[in-house]
Amino acid sequence: KVCNSGINRLSIGLQSFHEKLLKEVLGSPHTYNESYSSIKNSMKVGFKTVNIDLLYGLPQQSLEDWIFDVKTTLEYKPQSITTNWYVIHEGSKTEKLLSDKKITPNDFSTENLKELEKWTYSYLTKEGYIETRADNFYLPGHEQTYGKLTYSLGHESIGFGVGAYSFINGYLIEAPKYVNPYKKAIESNYYLPISNFSEKANKKTLMERFIMMN
Repeated sequence: KVCNSGINRLSIGLQSFHEKLLKEVLGSPHTYNESYSSIKNSMKVGFKTVNIDLLYGLPQQSLEDWIFDVKTTLEYKPQSITTNWYVIHEGSKTEKLLSDKKITPNDFSTENLKELEKWTYSYLTKEGYIETRADNFYLPGHEQTYGKLTYSLGHESIGFGVGAYSFINGYLIEAPKYVNPYKKAIESNYYLPISNFSEKANKKTLMERFIMMN
């Protein structure tokens, strides 16, 4: 049973309920029907906190699309909602699709973006959610422990799994992003496989990190 496993939080990278955005822009392997099923099933099986990730600022996305996504998510009343501005990374598939004019940019001006963020904050707080750090919302009693311990209080953390990050002794450490190298390292009895790590953080860096993350 989930309640006996020690795992009490599940985060679903749902991103959007719009099939066109999922397929044409994100190249997502999941459908909107699977999104519905994932939420319903995860709410049933005993996780204390279910978090839903949503993306705004997607190419071809409108303000109306975003409002629909937020309102649809609220039909299930997940204990936590994370909203993220979509970043188009250099060399990504999305950047190529835009340059080839196979998809169109979103129509969010600076004013549109302010309107979107104000609407999101107003709507979710009226529904009982609390914002902690930009774009992170939770119902009372369901604040993300990881975010509180690391971003707010600056504690060290250990992340397990493919692509997980740890913060130990002033170093930000990244685990391998691919399953096979990670699996091979574990089978070779490495405690924490490392793909990459940062320079050691000094006091100034930690102070800047605290301000940026809060």
